[in-house]
Amino acid sequence: MKNWLSGWSLLLLGFYHSPVWAEDLGSTIFQQGIGRDGREVIASLPGQVSLQGATVACAGCHGQTGQGGKEGFVSAPAISWQALVLRINQRKANNNSGYDKSVLQQAISHGLAADGRPLDPIMPRFSLASDELDALVAYLQHLDQQASPKLAVALSILPEAGVSKLADALLDNLQTCSGLAPGTRLWPLQVLRYKNPADAISQLRERLKVGSVRFLLAPFVAGWEADYGELMEEYRLVTLLPFSRMDLTDQQPVFLALPGLQKQLRALIDVAVTRNIKQLHVLAAADDLSAASLIESVRPYAAKQHVELQTATPALNPPQKNPVWLIVSPLNLIAPQLKAQAVDPDSLALIPAPYFSPDLAATVSSWLIAYPYPPKSPANKNWQSPLARWSQAGCNILAKAAEQPDTAWWQDSRATAEFDSLIPKQAVVLAWPTR
Repeated sequence: MKNWLSGWSLLLLGFYHSPVWAEDLGSTIFQQGIGRDGREVIASLPGQVSLQGATVACAGCHGQTGQGGKEGFVSAPAISWQALVLRINQRKANNNSGYDKSVLQQAISHGLAADGRPLDPIMPRFSLASDELDALVAYLQHLDQQASPKLAVALSILPEAGVSKLADALLDNLQTCSGLAPGTRLWPLQVLRYKNPADAISQLRERLKVGSVRFLLAPFVAGWEADYGELMEEYRLVTLLPFSRMDLTDQQPVFLALPGLQKQLRALIDVAVTRNIKQLHVLAAADDLSAASLIESVRPYAAKQHVELQTATPALNPPQKNPVWLIVSPLNLIAPQLKAQAVDPDSLALIPAPYFSPDLAATVSSWLIAYPYPPKSPANKNWQSPLARWSQAGCNILAKAAEQPDTAWWQDSRATAEFDSLIPKQAVVLAWPTR
């Protein structure tokens, strides 16, 4: 649905001072599909299917107040002033600015977005006169002005389009939330997209100065957790469902976070204790700058569990029988080292899931892998991707926030119990290969 969202977003840039009658005409177009002088608005779908009047009234799909809704299997987005402004701002960030009335007319009449892409075919192609288009735009602005109360937004920050397929897919899922029941109300979401961590911090700081942000949702902060944490400590804003490699600091108000690498390593240490393993031989890539800090961050926990983390290469004179390896770098970076250790055929290695590669795992006969979420769905026992879990949790958060707009429900364990199967507090350790 994302392409036809952009068509509606174009309406914003046609706004200017319209006469009072424009809101009345815009109302009849939006609510009833009735245009100037009482004529029925005519529209069509690709394939020359002709529609008119109430059949093409905007409210039929987008809701009486433009808040969005469902029509059959179609999820229609919010088209209030605020919702469209947010999408326009996102497009400007991606250098897709420069809309004018002629571009707007092209989108409404011919189904082409500003960048030339075709809009979704479910979006009707309207036949509106110039003054009718102006009136509709004025009415959308009126709807937003009449909305009460105005909600602060949830704010997410993601890499620019095309940098991360995961981030792009997440944004699509959060904007549609097609897995929720029809009619589910969602907290308004705004998205900033950044070029690099420095750009992310700059944009985020400027946006937070403006205010009107209720919480941060699913910020993509992998690789710049420390900088993000410092900024959030300054603003003391709640973060829900962050995407990060490392665990965010305890000083920051973070809730519903997927277990980071530290928690994944602690889960592996816990399993070592249950197997009466007293020593883990740590293996890291020489050029992995984060590996040393990662090891030191979990060393106190290992000591408390009476497990020694041996970072030196195990002595081969006499050779130690069946050493147990703890991998703290991506497997593709340390596979040659692991092979050079003349690993015992019955060896065991422990590794966080983001660092594991099944096609490189043959060097070690058995693995224990720490997953940042239960990889099997409680409902059907099928494997789910992190994107599926992350998207489902994000949409549930937006719905929960809309249900309880005046409470900090994320601090109540009873209110967040429904998220436990999606976003666990601890990593889940499973053996590989499965038997």
